[in-house]
Amino acid sequence: MHVKKYIAKTALCFLAAAVGISVMTSCNHKITPFDRHSSESEESRDISSAQPYKKEELTKEDITLVVWESAGGPDKWIQQAGEKFTEMYPNIKIEYHETDIANTFYMLRTGEYDIPTADLFGAPHDRTAQMVESDIILPVKDYEIVTTNTLSTAYTPLFHNDVMYGYPTSCETYALFYNKKFLSEQDVPDTWDEMLSFCESFPANFPDKYGFLFQSNAVYYTQMFMTNGNNKLMTGPGKTGFMTNSAISGMELLQKFIPHLPDNSIEMTLKNCEELFLNDNAAILVDGSWFISEADASEVDYGVAPLPSFTEDGSPSLSLAGVRGMFVYSKTKHPDEAAAFAKFLTTEEMQELRMELTGALPSANISVDNKTTEAFIEQLQHSYLLPNSSDMKNFWAYSGQFCEDIWSGQNVDTALAKYDRYITYGETEGYTLMPRGGSTDNTSSDAVSE
Repeated sequence: MHVKKYIAKTALCFLAAAVGISVMTSCNHKITPFDRHSSESEESRDISSAQPYKKEELTKEDITLVVWESAGGPDKWIQQAGEKFTEMYPNIKIEYHETDIANTFYMLRTGEYDIPTADLFGAPHDRTAQMVESDIILPVKDYEIVTTNTLSTAYTPLFHNDVMYGYPTSCETYALFYNKKFLSEQDVPDTWDEMLSFCESFPANFPDKYGFLFQSNAVYYTQMFMTNGNNKLMTGPGKTGFMTNSAISGMELLQKFIPHLPDNSIEMTLKNCEELFLNDNAAILVDGSWFISEADASEVDYGVAPLPSFTEDGSPSLSLAGVRGMFVYSKTKHPDEAAAFAKFLTTEEMQELRMELTGALPSANISVDNKTTEAFIEQLQHSYLLPNSSDMKNFWAYSGQFCEDIWSGQNVDTALAKYDRYITYGETEGYTLMPRGGSTDNTSSDAVSE
């Protein structure tokens, strides 16, 4: 069954599962999560209660709003949404510029960029506290309308100190993409032991190709090996899951895969991995729902399956879940207009457009009748959200060097302890330098990307 870029259910159920909310689904209709923080269920908030965008009193001057977002689908979405917005406001033009949304905050904070300054920009939810504390973003305007149009499990991660700062535009996690040229759905490994055996035997039939790929230098992906027994790496300020038996055994497991990965794997970006998969040089790739649109546009006959479990009878691997928000830059000259466009992006029409163009999981409570991507729905039930607290900057800051330590064969206990000490106490002993902007994580978030 070829994966379609349409999703038959609003898969925000993954966020409900991620924060412990019970979920009910109705076939070919909306997801209905019940928010444990509210007496009102999403089911009682019917789709018809969503408010259509109402034209506002904005500037009469001719202006251009600069929007930073990632390529590979979100670019087309911003451009098409911008055209529709300009139809309502002929004097307001939307100008898209490509960025890595995992780094937009650092670009604005440091001033290190060579494109026009953003009026609003995409960023993952876990940067929220850092952006607030650095005075990079403005609070959401008309948040009552935004929270009416989007699911609470999408907008809640964008609050900081009881103030909402971002407009939720999509939700995401990752799973296994597999190339049917090399294996069928029934042959996709169900456990990590089976995946390792598959990697060991694969080159005999397909020399110079790889059985399994993931972005080795990004803890966003390598954390999946450390989640046995529902172990979560970050659950709140000062609460980590690195000094656990699950993390130790997981990194020892990861090291067993290293001989079966490309020699330069630790230097490869997610895009490099995707190119190998799309060029029939890899059988299985760990990637996110944002990759669906690009995979659909290729000639690869592919499928999607959940991450392998740790045992045959259970203990599924946990993927990281994320909310992508659109944030208004605090130094924009057009805060009302930027907020109006960001709010427009959360409407039912724009959420349906984004899902159509990118395969992204929507943040709105919309009804979709197209075929479900069952593997992503299944994986989303085994996902968890990273917190949006300020100590997340430490989680990302030396994550790339932590991955390099594991890759180089460093003692797992030592590598984990060093990383945990930095996250918890800020101790930098053993790390060579503070990376520019505070992040060596090479994840496209779109990966926290589409």
